[in-house]
Amino acid sequence: AGRATAATWDLDPLFGSGGIARSQLRASSDSPEAIARQADAKLVVAGSTGSNIAVARFNDDGAPDPTFGDAGVTEIDIGFNARTTAVGL
Repeated sequence: AGRATAATWDLDPLFGSGGIARSQLRASSDSPEAIARQADAKLVVAGSTGSNIAVARFNDDGAPDPTFGDAGVTEIDIGFNARTTAVGL
């Protein structure tokens, strides 16, 4: 059973809080830069946090996926400032 989705360009009020999901990482300069939707409707968001790469996964209701990383988020320290430009599944 799947969830109904909002019309194109409308926020889905059943997703996250009022259509917006948030994940606070540890840096003040968090920047989501790429997103992909898995076949099971979970969303994978990649971006930067400070000088690290961060990847977060959200369930189809916008809640962080507790089975992914640390409470839905994982950080990758590659040793220098990095940016993501795409995420592939």
